[in-house]
Amino acid sequence: MANGAPESEEQHGSPELSSDAVFARDVLLSHFLTALWIKVEYLAELVENGSSAHKILVTVRRGIAEFKDERRLHYHERLNSAWTNAFRLELLLALAEPPKRLLPELQARLAQADEEKVAGASRLRGILQQMTASQDQTHPPVIDADERESRLRSLLVDIIQGIQWQLTRKYAFRNLQREATRKIIYAAAASFALFLLPYIAIFFVYWKHDGSLNEIRNWIGLPLLTALAAGLFGAYFSRLLYLQKNWSLLEYDELAAAGQLASLILRGIIGICGSAIVFFFLHAEIITGSFVPDFSKMTFVSRIPPDHLPATFLIGKDLSLLIVWSFIAGFSERLVPSILGRTEASLDSSPKPPNQLNGH
Repeated sequence: MANGAPESEEQHGSPELSSDAVFARDVLLSHFLTALWIKVEYLAELVENGSSAHKILVTVRRGIAEFKDERRLHYHERLNSAWTNAFRLELLLALAEPPKRLLPELQARLAQADEEKVAGASRLRGILQQMTASQDQTHPPVIDADERESRLRSLLVDIIQGIQWQLTRKYAFRNLQREATRKIIYAAAASFALFLLPYIAIFFVYWKHDGSLNEIRNWIGLPLLTALAAGLFGAYFSRLLYLQKNWSLLEYDELAAAGQLASLILRGIIGICGSAIVFFFLHAEIITGSFVPDFSKMTFVSRIPPDHLPATFLIGKDLSLLIVWSFIAGFSERLVPSILGRTEASLDSSPKPPNQLNGH
């Protein structure tokens, strides 16, 4: 101040949003603090100086002006701490509402609770209707005005807490969804790179040895490796699509588990096992049809004409069909169980030897 006198509690200015403060980079939090500040100034005109409500307003005003940024924490932890402090100030502000403003504030908060789909909003609305129902002369009030005000204020705090929890839950879900999506994308990219690795090696050998594939003609495990890698990629691709489509329907624990390393490894193992089962079912010709690959045609030759790329031979129709089957085996959760179920049914319906029919 100009005369050097210390600033009083009532003279705190608007919070200084420095460029490195975590809430300076969060538009919603900055707007929320500004809205709280405006409401403090508005309520200050309605309450008496020296009253308990006025003391609460002074506390909230000081809390906004001296809003803390926990710099020792990581960014997301700093942001969570900042929102927790902001919500605490909002709850304190509810305690300073003048009695005449309680009903309008309750109605406005209930409308907000309906918009945010707060659990129990209808129950809270029913409580408010019971508390504010007009009473005729035959049913005099059973509580005095002070008790009624206390109950209305308590109900207001409950509604605000419900809204805050819903907003916190939505924010936390979005963070979990982004984190899980990022990890699944990394896993899918790694599995796709594993799928491409043998073919990159084949092209490299082909280029280095002037069209000769003698170095890799004994890669008898290439179809199996291709099938397993395709199943692994299909599993992560399926998980990514499922998470993007249903993240808002998942519970908090389910969404948190989706990004955990154990869950990612388990999902990959399921995709690999599914593709391996389909691979051997196809190889054993248990599954037949025009879309079943012919494993006898998945071979190498020692020499390819110079005017032909190795891809025209190595990734032909049969290997492509195997890749499609393996990808679907990892992607779909119903393919392998359906194949096993049909196989079991066909075995049960097959003719039994006479000794089994006679019970011998």
